[in-house]
This record gives sequence, structure tokens and C-alpha cells, in this order.
Amino acid sequence: MAKAMEAKGRNSVCVCVPAYNAEKKIEPVLKSLIELKKAGLIKAILVVNDGSRDNTVKVVEKYAKDVELIGFPENKGKAAAVGEGMRWAKRKKAEIFGMFDADLKEITAEQFGLMRRELGKEKVKMAVGNSLLDFRGTPWNATVNSGQRLIRMDALKPFFIGNNRWTRLVSGEFKERKKRQIEHRWERAGYGLELALNHLFEGATSHVETNFKSAPASIAGDGSFIALRGRELDRVSKLTSERREKFRQAREKRKRRLDARQKRNKRRPGK
Repeated sequence: MAKAMEAKGRNSVCVCVPAYNAEKKIEPVLKSLIELKKAGLIKAILVVNDGSRDNTVKVVEKYAKDVELIGFPENKGKAAAVGEGMRWAKRKKAEIFGMFDADLKEITAEQFGLMRRELGKEKVKMAVGNSLLDFRGTPWNATVNSGQRLIRMDALKPFFIGNNRWTRLVSGEFKERKKRQIEHRWERAGYGLELALNHLFEGATSHVETNFKSAPASIAGDGSFIALRGRELDRVSKLTSERREKFRQAREKRKRRLDARQKRNKRRPGK
């Protein structure tokens, strides 16, 4: 099945790159995607300019021969940009939709192939490639919240027919009920779209060890946004440590109560 999917979808993969203030970082990923297109692995490439205030458009226009460009007059968010990419991929009659971050340093044919082959597996509708990020000099392996994804177009049917959960997702207003506070922290850190896709494709996702590398946070878009991400990541780490400590203390407390109860029972007559 995997070989059939690969052969069938060889020239039907359309890739979207959402970009916001990406003039200093977007060229490497565009060059990589163009090479994949020339190799016949990608059918078309689209950059969605999400209301950038810098020279992102001018940089992308240098590659107009191989890259299409759609722009928003104002910033609408990554979810809206990716939603526009999904509609574009449908117009292109793609069989696989891809989304890759603008700050990737490189996408090799091997990395791309690993992700695409996963879609040939039974019940797999979305393949997620992990990214090695650099936040203020601190390496971090992004897995479940990675922005590098390939999705089967037939799995996007709910969005195209106007399913409420999907339309809310792509409008940037999606609010999935969270069972854990840590997920809310990730959403505040700028990963709302990735979390929403994880929920929508729960049980149909394959995580691939691609080890994509991204540009350092110092040049990755708006500085204030990166600072927010850094602070939220720190909060997530602190929250996780605090939760573990509370769970440990609760376990010890329950154990002490159980031990005390057993001792009392042993001292009672007739026990």
C-alpha cells in the first residue's frame, strides 16, 4: 500500500509555507522545496504572506518562476494562512497537502520521503516530522507541536464541506477543550494550530524522526513573539516540574496513610 501511495502521489504533493516577517530566514526552505519540485517530488509550492511588515514579499518574488504567492493585507495568524493553503491545494487537485515552517534551514529528499511514505500506512492520515529548534541558545526537540506536516487531502474533507470544528480551526478561533493545563500553555506559546491538528487527527498521526533544523530564534520573525514563546516554554518546564513534585508528595502522603492504617489494624484485638 505504501508503494502504491508513493507512486500515485509522486507529483501530487502541494506544499504551503506560511510566512510572517520572514525576509531573513525564508530563502533556505524555498531553495530546498524548489529542488524537491525539480526532482518531481512536489507538484507546486505556495507561500502565504500573513501580513508581513518587512520585505518577505520581495524575497519570495525572486523565486516567482517556481513559487506561487498569496498575501493577506494584515496579519491573520498561522491557522488562517494554512487554511488558505489547503484551499489552494484543492484547486491544484493535490492528493497530499504539506505545510512547512518558513524558518527551516533545509528539507532534504530523504526527510521528505520519510514523511510521505508514512501516509501509505493503514489509518495514517497525517505525518509529522520533528524539528530541532534553538531558543536563545537552548536546543529543543519539537515533536508533537512541530509545524512540519504532510496530510492526505481526502482527510481534509471535513474542512472543505464546512465542518464547524474545522472552520473554527482555520479561522484562528479554534478552542479545543483541553484536559491538561500544559496544552493551554503550548497554545499561548504560539502552537494553537499544531495542537488543534493533533486533536483532529488523534489516532491517525505518525511521528517521523526527520530532525529538521530551524533558524535561531534571534532571527525567527517578530522579536516580541519569540520572547513570548521563550517565556511560555520556561513556564511549561516549570509547570511540569511542579506537577511532578505535587504528584510525588501526594503519593508519599497516601503511602503514609496506608501504612498507618495497617499498623492500627494490627494492634486491634481479633485482627
